[in-house]
This record gives sequence, structure tokens and C-alpha cells, in this order.
Amino acid sequence: MSAQLPLAVALPDTPRWANFYSGPNTEIVAALRAAPAPQVIFLWGAGGAGKTHLLHAACESVSAANGYAQYLSLRELRALDIGILEDLEHSNLVCVDDVEAIIGDPIWEHALFHFFNRGVAAGTRLIFAARHNIAAHGIALADLRTRLAGGLVYHLRELDDDAKIAALQHRAAYRGLEFPSDAAHYLLRHAPRSTTVLFTLLERLDWAALAAQRRITRNFLRAWLATNTPSNDPPPGHP
Repeated sequence: MSAQLPLAVALPDTPRWANFYSGPNTEIVAALRAAPAPQVIFLWGAGGAGKTHLLHAACESVSAANGYAQYLSLRELRALDIGILEDLEHSNLVCVDDVEAIIGDPIWEHALFHFFNRGVAAGTRLIFAARHNIAAHGIALADLRTRLAGGLVYHLRELDDDAKIAALQHRAAYRGLEFPSDAAHYLLRHAPRSTTVLFTLLERLDWAALAAQRRITRNFLRAWLATNTPSNDPPPGHP
């Protein structure tokens, strides 16, 4: 039987609290979800640790409660005018990702410093994220460094291999998939260990299993990987 095109039921994973596997970072997730929430939080950790997912999840939860939340990636916005930071303090939550992208740029460091002050004065909740603990070192502007270090500072830890297996199965369950342990271990042994890549592969597997009308087993996964090179490209229909 030829493979059939799947119906539009295998949706890309919108970052939410429910599909984030906390693992060793339970305390951090609890702080982000706390009510009342800490006004200023600085997250740092390696790429793929889950910082961006958590920032988007925080914004999604505020929006779901009819609040106004903004997510900004300074890596994407650095080429724009600093005016992009104007009036953001009127939001309920502002999440600023990739803070390391503006290190050493005095214009952006001063703009972020002034935005921080406006946000605190307005009672806006602020969450910052970077790959390194630049709240303690790295930022040239001492006043900004002091502000970032003055809130709660958390190190978002990477998952070890056992936790990555648990995270894959957690994400699969969220998608309504069965993902047996032997298949999850096989994927971890034969694909890059980056959680970003692993979760992208899981989405692709969901589509492939729907198209083939098969369950995800170790044998199905082995055959699929033989003709599909792991990559960071999104699956069909992914935004």
C-alpha cells in the first residue's frame, strides 16, 4: 500500500508549560510560573537548554489570561533601531532573549538599561535570557550588569542522556504519540544529541508515521533514519 498524506492533525509544538520537560530545572519553571511572579528573572544556559521555549511559554500563559506579553530576540533585532524598545514597559510581561548579542554595543546596552528602568518603574514583569551568565560578567555597562544581577538569576541546566529520553517521551505523550523506550534510545544513539534536533525529528516522525499509517517502533525509526538525515529544518506545516 502506498503511503497516504497525513491529515492536518500532526501540529507543530507551540511552546507551553505542558510540553516542557523540567528535569533538573524544576525550581526554575516553578519560579517562572509563580503567582505572584518575581518581577525580574535572568536565565542563562547553553543553546538548546530550553530558554526560548520557557520565554515563549511565559508569554503564551499571559496572553491566555488576556494579558499583553512581548517576546524579543536581540539577536534578530540588533540590526534594527533601538526604538524597538520604546513603550514596551506598558506590557504585562516582556521576555528579552539572546542578550549576549548586544554585548559590547554601547548604544544597545544603554537602551536596554533604560528599558529595564522603565519596566521596573511601571511594574512590568521582565525575563531576560542569554547563553552565559552576563548578569555577573560580560556586559560592559556596569549599571546594566548590576540591574540584571539584581533579580533572580538561574542557570538552566542541560539534560543528560537519561533526561533527554524522558523529555522525548514527555513531548511524544503531549503529541498523543507512543514512543517506546527502545525507539527513544535508538534515536538518541543515531542522531545529534541536541534537544532542538531531537524534538524536530520527533515532529517529523509524527508526520511520517501518520503518512505510513504505522506506529513509531525501533524498526520503523531505523528505516526512517536510513533515508532522512537529521536536520534543524521544520516539518511540513511548521511555521
